Amino acid sequence: ADIDASGKMPGNLIVNGSFERGAAGFTGWSSTATVADLQVPHSGNKALKMSAGQSNLVGQEISITQGRTYRMGVWAKQDPGTTIKDAGNTKFRVADSTGLLVGSNYGPFSSGWQLVTFDWKATKTTTASFQLTTFLSAGAMYFDDFHVLDVTDEKDIAANAGAISQMNTRVTAAEGAITTQAQQLTKLSGDLAVTNAAVSKKAEQSAVTGLTTRMTSAEGKLDSQSQQLTSLQNSLTTMNTALGKKADTSAVSSLTGRVSQVENTITSQSQSITSLTSTINTIRTQGANPWVDGTFESYSDGQVLGGNGTAVVVASQKFTG
Repeated sequence: ADIDASGKMPGNLIVNGSFERGAAGFTGWSSTATVADLQVPHSGNKALKMSAGQSNLVGQEISITQGRTYRMGVWAKQDPGTTIKDAGNTKFRVADSTGLLVGSNYGPFSSGWQLVTFDWKATKTTTASFQLTTFLSAGAMYFDDFHVLDVTDEKDIAANAGAISQMNTRVTAAEGAITTQAQQLTKLSGDLAVTNAAVSKKAEQSAVTGLTTRMTSAEGKLDSQSQQLTSLQNSLTTMNTALGKKADTSAVSSLTGRVSQVENTITSQSQSITSLTSTINTIRTQGANPWVDGTFESYSDGQVLGGNGTAVVVASQKFTG
């Protein structure tokens, strides 16, 4: 049966490609290019036989379109001992009225049927003859189920599938990279949290250490002041006793001088205590604030901080303290 007529090769542009109708549809027949009945054809009962002795060429004209891709194919085998005389004339051949358009060599073949194909993108819109050719020095070659198919869409689909596969690979790689970066960012966030906690703790420890030192110093001054007050009280007691015995001008003058000195000491100590209180309040307000004194309580009213006199501490515009 005709493989094309039976629908086993839909889209075949070759008529009578199985040669079941003899030479119908083809040109180029000769004494060495005939349709033969075979005991083991590829399909049906007949096949094209090309024998040694001269150059053989059998073909069929087909209208083709520039830019379309065509697949030329045939099932082929040969007799044992077959020898190719001219490989340049043993091939698929496509030609039009201007001459050869393209060619693709084939053979030698085995003694069993094998499929040989050739894909070609048309370089022009024309009517071309698609040909099977041989030039043998011995033996014979057989051809069956000759076909020409327009495989442009198949090629495009395959190309698109390849592009999509490549894109999927790239997307998968990108997803892997994004996942890795996300993990790195998560780790970095954790590291930053730990670092911030450590820095905050260190800053608080530093502030507490500084406060402890200043408190110790203040306690020493308070102890000293307490001792001075005790000494003054004792002196006053002694002076009162002495005045009771002898209230002369010299004793009163001496007592006045000593009282003034103690008053100055008390005033100075009061200022130190006030400064310490302000510092404690500043540290309490500051917390982990990296600014040394964000309340400016440790600065005096009118103190210039910088900027050529443009940054000045003022008590009249305070918010706290």
